[in-house]
Order: sequence, then structure tokens, then C-alpha cells
Amino acid sequence: MENNDNFYINKAREAQSQNKVEEAILLYLKSLEFEPDNAVTWYRLGLLHHEKNSFTKAIECYTRVLSYAPEFVDAIVSSANAYYSLGELSKAIDLYNSSLVITPDSNVFYVLGTMYFEKKDIENTMRSYNEALKLNPNNLPAIQNLGGMYLSLGELEKAIEVLQPIADQRDDFPLINFNLAVVYHNSQKFDKAIEHYKKAIKADSTLTQGLYNLGICYIEINDYNQAMMTFRKLIKADPEFADAHYYLGNVYLHENLEEK
Repeated sequence: MENNDNFYINKAREAQSQNKVEEAILLYLKSLEFEPDNAVTWYRLGLLHHEKNSFTKAIECYTRVLSYAPEFVDAIVSSANAYYSLGELSKAIDLYNSSLVITPDSNVFYVLGTMYFEKKDIENTMRSYNEALKLNPNNLPAIQNLGGMYLSLGELEKAIEVLQPIADQRDDFPLINFNLAVVYHNSQKFDKAIEHYKKAIKADSTLTQGLYNLGICYIEINDYNQAMMTFRKLIKADPEFADAHYYLGNVYLHENLEEK
């Protein structure tokens, strides 16, 4: 016959699989009466509190985990996630960095970069995204954000270097193509900009800013017919997009369609 702690753990896992969260919590707590230093059980308990958005209780559980197993990386990262949910960015950043000392992880570097960006720490934002890509060159969110950072800093060649290889391979990640299109647009390479705005819009038909920028590109190359159709499509999708009305009106005037 199995011992009591295993009995309660198995019943807790069964309840958890059936989304009976409160029952699972009580069963895990019961199991801890028999084995109070079971780090894995404390971690599972923390995850259940996390699932309920009881972040403070989750952190208490993760802290117990780390008192027994200081290098339990999942508990460190989960604790960082909980602190972030509570708006405590500095504590979250410290914990993410602690986890990376033990186990470098591309996704954790990506999340850390996002944390630094929220704190307006551009140097560490860029460093974190670059570290994420060293570990996983196909980390698409990191590629998107790093490319966007280079774009915002005016480092257009670096933005192209980061974004172009993925844009050539993938048509299903709209913001990578959108950011690349903006880079080419700012470089006045309008044909390349149009190509990537189209890819971005095809991947995400709700990307109204992409339609707007595409229309502006058509005006830049004097293709007023395509500009007209693009702004009409944009206004149909978003009638409140004021600048689209303005530029469509200008196109009508250019084409001597004053009645429009």
C-alpha cells in the first residue's frame, strides 16, 4: 500500500487534471504534513496559486521551494513571473538574472529584455535580446523586438541584418515584416517596403497601420491608383482612421476627381 504522502499527491494531481484547483490545493497541503520539505510539491502548490492570480501566496510557495532547493530554476522563473504580475519589476529582473546564472535560456533572456525596456534601460534591453538570439537564432519575438529597437535608434542596417533572414523564410509573423517594411520605407527603398508591407498585411488583415503606410508608399512612387485602392480598403476596415481620409482626398484631387 502506498504511503500517505504519495496517496495525497496522486489525488491532488488527479484533481488538478480535472481543473479542481481548490481541491488540489488542499490535497497538496495534506501531503506536506507528511513530507514538509518536498520542493516539488511546494512548487506545484505555487503554480496552483499562480493560476488563481494569488501571486503573493504563489511567491510564498516558491520561496519555500528555494529554501530546500536553491537551484530549482523553474521556481526562480515562476517567482520572477509572479513579482512581475505584482508590478515589482526590479525583483522580477533580479530573479530572472539569477535563473540565467544557473541555466541560460533564450526565452528568459527575451522576457528580461522586455522588463528592461519597461524600465527604459535600452543598453540592457539590447544586450538581453542579443543573448536570446545567441542561444536561439529563431526566437521570433526577440528578433521582432530587437529589429524594432534598431529601427527606433535609427540603426537601419542592423535592423535589416536582424529582420531580413526571418522575413525571407516566414510569411506568418506580421510584425517582423512590418518592421522591416518601415526600415526600407525610412531608407526610401519603396519597392522593398511595399513588398514587406504586403506580407505583413497578408499575415494580419487587421494591421491597419500597415495599410496606411502602404498607401503612403504608393504615393511616394506616384502610383495613385494603388494608393486610392489601399486607402479605400483602410477606410472600410477602420472608418475612424482620419489620416486615411485626408490622403485619399489628396489622391482624388491629384486624379482630378474633385466630386469624390
